Amino acid sequence: MRKHLLTLLCWAGLICAGNAQIVNIEDKRFRRDTSGVFGQLDLGLNWVRNTSSVLSFNTGLRVDFIHGRDTWLLLGNYNLIKTGPSRQVNAGFGHLRWSRKLTEHISWEAFGQSQFDERIKLRYRGLLGTGPRFNLFGRGKQKLFWGVLYMFEYNEIKGGEAYFRDDRLSISLSAQLQLSPNLRIANTSYYQPVLRTFGEARLSSGTSANLKINSHLSFLTAFNVTYDARLAGKVEGVPKTIHRLINRIRWVF
Repeated sequence: MRKHLLTLLCWAGLICAGNAQIVNIEDKRFRRDTSGVFGQLDLGLNWVRNTSSVLSFNTGLRVDFIHGRDTWLLLGNYNLIKTGPSRQVNAGFGHLRWSRKLTEHISWEAFGQSQFDERIKLRYRGLLGTGPRFNLFGRGKQKLFWGVLYMFEYNEIKGGEAYFRDDRLSISLSAQLQLSPNLRIANTSYYQPVLRTFGEARLSSGTSANLKINSHLSFLTAFNVTYDARLAGKVEGVPKTIHRLINRIRWVF
């Protein structure tokens, strides 16, 4: 029942996709105080040919709906890597998040997420969570946030090798630094322990730089590292640590 609810919540109405074990939501928030609907589209395409042909394609869509104290965030992302005529890797996610501003420094959030990633043999991951988010520091465009959320997580590994059903905390610390009118740096780190043991924790950290070209177009580069010893210990061939470097052109509408 929980799995069907997660799927319905996150996939309906989304162009799905994604390619990281932990989705860095902090880098995908809009910094707007006005009500309305806002969005952005990311596109990336790489092609290399030497002894074989390698095609890499990724796209991401985000839509924000802001009304009064409430904000709705919809995310979809898709990544494809194809080598030769048949070998390919697919990864994707869909994410839906609601946030209500309770005070100037405290918000309450609830979210659902669905995800798959063939590279780490993750056939399906579903999340449901809720909890507070605190604005620890804010001066102009320099900000520091701390989030402490509970989430239920369901994992299904490709080939039926393993199934996980966990209750976790998701603790995040996010910093945003505006170096110039056109350049913003952001970092978010996550600590997600299993509540029963607190020893089986997933760690992730991501740093991004966003260079604004004009009012609608910007260039984004990001580096992410994720550590998950539990998944690696249960599934052969999956590394404990995964590194990713991403370059994208972003269109904001």
